[in-house]
Amino acid sequence: MLSALYRLTQYILGADNTDQDGDVKEASKGESGQCHGLGGTSQSGDGAEYVSFSGKVTSVFSHYAMINDTIYCAFEVIFGGRHPHIGDQVKGQARRPHDDAGWRATQLTVLDEPCWDEPTPTSDSSAPPDGQRVDDDTWRHLSSTDSGAHAADDDDGEPRELIGQVTSADPLGGAIEGGVAYAASVCAGFGAGPPVVGDWVRATATRGGATCVAPLRRRAYQGKVTFVQGSSARVDDEVAAEATTTCEVGGRLRVGDEVGGLAVESSQGRLTWRAISMNRISSSNHDRPGIVVTTTPLKKSFLGELLRNKEGVTVTSPLEFGTVELGRTVYLTAWIQNEGSTEQMLLRCRVTTTLTQLTIDSPKIISTDPKQVEVLAQEDGIALLPGGICYVNIICHATDVGTATQTLLFEFDGFKIGRRVGVTVRDPSESLLAPQPRADRGRRERARDAQQRFDEKHGGWVVPGQRPLPAKARPFLARLGRWPVPGDLRQGALRGEDPATQRSCLRAPLALRNFGDRFHALLHVEEIVSEMEMRENDLRDATMTRHHDNDTLALAVPGLAEGRPSLMLGDKALVTEGAAGAAAPAYEGYVHAVRQEEVLLAFHPSFQREYAGGAVDVAFVCSRAQTQRHHEAVARAPLVGAAVLFPQRLTVSMPLYVPPPPPPPVRCRRAAPRVRRAEAGLSPGMDDGRTKVMGSPPGIMADGRTKVMGSPPGIMADGRTKVMGSPSGIMADGRTKVMGPGTADGQAEVTWSPPGPVAPAVPDATTAPHSFEFFNAALNSRQRSAVVRMLGAQSRPTPYVLFGPPGTGKTITIVEAMLQVLSRLPSTRILVCTPSNSAADLIVQRLHESGRVTTADMVRYMAFQRSDETVPDDVRDYCVRCDDDALTCAVRRRLVVSTCGSCGTLAALGLPPDHFTHVFVDEAGQATEPETLIPIAMAAPAGGQVVLSGDPMQLGPVLRSPFAKTYGLETSLLERLCQRPLYCRDESRFANHGSYDPLLVTKL
Repeated sequence: MLSALYRLTQYILGADNTDQDGDVKEASKGESGQCHGLGGTSQSGDGAEYVSFSGKVTSVFSHYAMINDTIYCAFEVIFGGRHPHIGDQVKGQARRPHDDAGWRATQLTVLDEPCWDEPTPTSDSSAPPDGQRVDDDTWRHLSSTDSGAHAADDDDGEPRELIGQVTSADPLGGAIEGGVAYAASVCAGFGAGPPVVGDWVRATATRGGATCVAPLRRRAYQGKVTFVQGSSARVDDEVAAEATTTCEVGGRLRVGDEVGGLAVESSQGRLTWRAISMNRISSSNHDRPGIVVTTTPLKKSFLGELLRNKEGVTVTSPLEFGTVELGRTVYLTAWIQNEGSTEQMLLRCRVTTTLTQLTIDSPKIISTDPKQVEVLAQEDGIALLPGGICYVNIICHATDVGTATQTLLFEFDGFKIGRRVGVTVRDPSESLLAPQPRADRGRRERARDAQQRFDEKHGGWVVPGQRPLPAKARPFLARLGRWPVPGDLRQGALRGEDPATQRSCLRAPLALRNFGDRFHALLHVEEIVSEMEMRENDLRDATMTRHHDNDTLALAVPGLAEGRPSLMLGDKALVTEGAAGAAAPAYEGYVHAVRQEEVLLAFHPSFQREYAGGAVDVAFVCSRAQTQRHHEAVARAPLVGAAVLFPQRLTVSMPLYVPPPPPPPVRCRRAAPRVRRAEAGLSPGMDDGRTKVMGSPPGIMADGRTKVMGSPPGIMADGRTKVMGSPSGIMADGRTKVMGPGTADGQAEVTWSPPGPVAPAVPDATTAPHSFEFFNAALNSRQRSAVVRMLGAQSRPTPYVLFGPPGTGKTITIVEAMLQVLSRLPSTRILVCTPSNSAADLIVQRLHESGRVTTADMVRYMAFQRSDETVPDDVRDYCVRCDDDALTCAVRRRLVVSTCGSCGTLAALGLPPDHFTHVFVDEAGQATEPETLIPIAMAAPAGGQVVLSGDPMQLGPVLRSPFAKTYGLETSLLERLCQRPLYCRDESRFANHGSYDPLLVTKL
């Protein structure tokens, strides 16, 4: 180390070498040939010497490295920007200004493995003068020898597509991450200039370099300039721009200017987009009218308005039968009182549904005067005088097991009052199916005894084992929280207590304010039961054998083939020696492989060396990584927001894509009618006598108004745009109606949409086939309508639900939607998640079979524990594991497929909130709500589109704790959303769309 620092000081100061470093001086002379890896040198006109070299990295410092302890190499001259490690094989070119100075690398390529076909440098090799650009042939030769993770081509030299980041660039060309060179002539889609350092690109490359380079993602932007300094500018603190080169309108940019244009994905500091074109829409230094935003008074929800007492009339609330045994008949009385000053006419009382267990008696008046009762009880109703009271008997015939809530309407002359009547019907025979308490007590006792034996054995002292992951730097920027199980919950579970006695939030209705506390507690309860079940598989007086690789110990586990216990890579076993005392430690062994009847464990090297086959006690411990990811997702629920988790009304957003309208029909005109119009004294233009401007596009009126021809209905003559194809949500003047269960037509609230033009909404399946091309022609009309709705994404961020029984084509529908988003929205990036690996593999196979995606478009992200033998052959080319060096680059692909649990590691990469614009969760009915929340939390906070697909009527997630099931962990997010009023059937409003709001739900 000291010798390397000394040589570096000698190079910087340019001092003469003394006898003490004579060996260095001799080694630095290229003519002597004594320095390993140095070829013959050449001399330039300025007296400097150049040499080609190959060797190993012997020292690495903060911003430079030493090659063979002789050559100084700064990190900025390394192709691909990759920082070397000690022992890496490298090659490149070096320069020294004179004989007494040290060698300094001018170019360096890091080789992942030795390059055996590398040509040997000759004595007549020459290098370009320092600072001169390397010619393209030399550049391509250097890049072709890189065998890193981003190699440009296969072994057979066939071109293939890759994605990466531009690491060096100039007006003539540059290099992509991994050392792939390109020329400026092969770049397209970057505007008037070439790519710059930081741009994410998609390239077609061969061994000679890139043949085609294009942006990975493009998007249109519009916003205000928030920062200007010199030639650099920022738009909305999101898009980086060069104010002098991208602005197409003269004049200097100022903060506050409204601009728009195109941007490409690029890592420019903390910004993720770079402008390639810019137009000034308006200037901040001109007086211009501001945007006036007005709002109308908010209307209450439809149900809230219905349940409210009105006109001084009050009705008993709440109306609850409680729990009723099957077959019984019970009664409930609803009291009605007129507390107002005017007479009210009660017309009738009725239940809104036809299939009901409830029967309503006729209203009866409370009065001591029989004559008054006869007068008030009229044929068309009951006259309720001020201060008058009447009542209605509600009869429940308990015929249907379960909980039912129905609406009871009290119809008055001019208004209605509603009440929700609830009843829970229980079958007495259900108690026969309840778990037997004796079995639960036995499990608890065994778990408590095993825990006590374990504590007595090692006293909390654990010697750590060897993790199965390789010991190398990983790209994760954030660590998972520990989320330990609270002691009171653990002790209460061992005693068999209801966790609601320690956590009152479990009994309260689920809401955003108690969402975190409730699901954190449920996850802890489920984890405790899992640990208790694992204790039943503990082994006593077991023996281990040394595996042939001598790095692990093999332990035979009875029942392993049947999944009792269910072990996987990353789990661990705590081993204590049978004859050891209470102060002896427990040795931690990680599972490195799972065989048919045994597992391979890696302990601390000292234990593995000294273990001689004695009897040991073994306690298995499952990895908590998945549970920790669930806790992290629950903690992000406030960022996801109520619009996703508890939607009450729908705000119709601008569609992301509007298909072109069908061409207008060609109509033949006759000469005779024009003659008759002229004879009638009318202009040969319009029926009302207005003059049509001739020689202009059809639709220009004499009064200056423009009629849009050949467009969908809804383009107004005064230039206003009416959004078509949605349930009367977009107004002609650009306002956006907020749809929900508010009034009879669904209007709950009226707000103003963001400034900008209002585009036509996405048409439904009745018009889409005429102007919209589907990749899968076998889709039916309802599937096509769902694809078009998901592409428009007008419900975002409120989730879009696609549900139906098995075999109705839910998976092929969302696959078509993904392909449409990829092809028609170039600025998007999709995250696709499923609860299981098999479901994720199926989606990859369907996308692969479409022929529309390549390995540069899609990646199948997997956990390191999964065996390669379980991966289908047509999926392997897309696979990347969590410990792969290419992970950071892989998540830049436009389509990332993973399981819900595995994608939790992506959140630790420090990705920006808008990295993913779309999230598709297939088989969402089989995942717990925290599990579904993991991918949703990666897009919903930034306003991304969320699509949930599945069958809420199928069996939900598999849980072990009966208390976790009782308090809602078994209910998936898909099932819970389908129970909310916004997602329920409404035959009166949506009869033409399967009785569901087409902007939110499609039932196949």
